[in-house]
Amino acid sequence: MHSRSDVRPASRFIAAVLSGLLCSTTIAPYAVAQGKPPAKAAPAKAPAKAPAKGNPTPPAAPAAGKGTAAKPPANMTDAQKKAAARKHYEEGMKKLDAKDYNAALAEFKLADEILPAAAAKHKIALCYDGLGKVPESIAAYEAFLAQANPDKQKDQITQANARLAQLKSTPGTVRVASDPPDSSVEVDGQAQMGVTPMELKLAPGKHKVKVQAPGYSPAEQEIEIKTAEKAPDLTITLTKKAEQPVVPPPVATPPPTPVAAPTTPPPAGEEKAKSNVPAYVVLGIAGAGAIVGTIFGVKALGDKNDFNDKPTTGKADDAERNALIADMAFGVAVTLGVTGTVLLLSGKSSQPQKGSLTPNTKTMQLTPFVSPHSAGAGAVWRF
Repeated sequence: MHSRSDVRPASRFIAAVLSGLLCSTTIAPYAVAQGKPPAKAAPAKAPAKAPAKGNPTPPAAPAAGKGTAAKPPANMTDAQKKAAARKHYEEGMKKLDAKDYNAALAEFKLADEILPAAAAKHKIALCYDGLGKVPESIAAYEAFLAQANPDKQKDQITQANARLAQLKSTPGTVRVASDPPDSSVEVDGQAQMGVTPMELKLAPGKHKVKVQAPGYSPAEQEIEIKTAEKAPDLTITLTKKAEQPVVPPPVATPPPTPVAAPTTPPPAGEEKAKSNVPAYVVLGIAGAGAIVGTIFGVKALGDKNDFNDKPTTGKADDAERNALIADMAFGVAVTLGVTGTVLLLSGKSSQPQKGSLTPNTKTMQLTPFVSPHSAGAGAVWRF
C-alpha cells in the first residue's frame, strides 16, 4: 500500500493543472474581445498616456439604466457582433412582451446598430407605435419596408403597410383665434361647432379656414396640417364693415286729381238732324202686319160662316187658327205703327226757344201684349 505522503503531492499537482485550465478558458474570450491588453496603469500623479496609433482603446461601456442598454465594445468579430445583436434582440423581445416600450426600444436600437436587420427595425417601429410617437413610428415603418424581405416577412410587410396608412391619416391640431373673439369658423366650407378661440383636429394636408362675425367682413386663410402634429396657432383679424347711411323710405305722393275737360255745347243750329229711315221701316212692317191681319181676318170670317152652315171640327179649328193669326198680325201692326210714328215725330228736332231754360224733351214707353184671342200694345208718351 502507498503511504498518504506519496498520494498528496500527486493530487496537488493535478488540482493545480485543472485550476490553470479553468482560468485560461475564462480569461481567453474577454482578452480576445478587448484586443491587446491595456498598458499598465501609470502612477496616480502622472498624466495619462495617449493610446498608441492604430490601436485605440475602446470607450468604457455606460452603466445600464431604465430605458437604456449597455453599448457593446467596438472591436468585435462578425461572430461576436451576431451574438451580441441576438442577445440585445432577445432582451428587447422580453421587454416588448412586458410592454416596457422604452427599455425594449433601447435594446432593439443596439441590436440594429451592431448588426442592421429588418427584424430589428420592425420592432423599433412597434415600440414607437406603442409609445404613441406617430412621426417616429411612420419613419421606422418606412425604414423597415425599405429593407424587408418580401419572401420571408410577407405578413409583417402587410401589417406594416396597413398600420402605416392609418398613422399617416392621424389628424393634427391647430388653435384658431380671431379679433374680435366669439367668431364662427368654417373649414373647407364646413361650419365648425363653437366660436373662437377653439382647437381644431384636421386631417393632414392643406385646409382653408374662414372666420366671420356680425358687422365684420369675413376673412379666409390657408393652413397646412402635418400628421399627428400641432400646427402653429392661427389668429385671424377681421375688418369692420363701413356703416351704411340710413335712407328714409320714400314718401308716397298722392296721384293728381284728374280734371275733367270742360265740354262746350255745340252752337245752336249746328245739331245734325236725325235720320227717319228707321221710322219708315217700322211703319212699313206695321203696314205689312195690317195686310196680313186683314187677310187672315177675312179667312177667319169665311171659315166661321162655313162652320155655321155645316159645323165640323176641322172648320172650327181653321176658323180659330186664322182668327188668332189675324189678331196677332193686327197687334204687331198697331205696335209697330205707333213705334214708327214716334220715331218719325222724334226725328224732327225742334230748336229751343229764346228765354227757355231747357230744350223740349220727348220720351215714349211702349209695352206690347198678346193673348190667345187678341194682340195689342200700350204706349206712354211724355213731352
